[in-house]
Amino acid sequence: MRYLFLAVIFFSLLTGCSKDENQPELQGSWYLKSFQCCLAPEETYEDGEITWTFGEEGVLTVEIPGEVDEYSSLPLKFSDTYMYTSTSKTIKIKSLVFDYYFEGKTLVLADSPETDGSIIRFTAK
Repeated sequence: MRYLFLAVIFFSLLTGCSKDENQPELQGSWYLKSFQCCLAPEETYEDGEITWTFGEEGVLTVEIPGEVDEYSSLPLKFSDTYMYTSTSKTIKIKSLVFDYYFEGKTLVLADSPETDGSIIRFTAK
């Protein structure tokens, strides 16, 4: 009986874990902080220069008040709205597919950076 009780307690502890409440959500507004791709120098941005807002209905709104350098490899260079779909680990915007994850409160979108693919970092607005 004692072992059964311990097994129930152990099972309850394992299944009782919920998601980390400190983990940010994808949905919301994010300031683009940096972009790097293809061995090119990292492009950095100030808060408010470029904002991406992931809405609940699968709509991404990109706001760029100024202009992006014409030689930038940034995948979305213009203010516009785009449809997106996401899973727990990937996001698809237009035909672009990124892995996404969080480094603390930083959102990271990565497209095979180990083979010189792009990596985009954001901070919450």
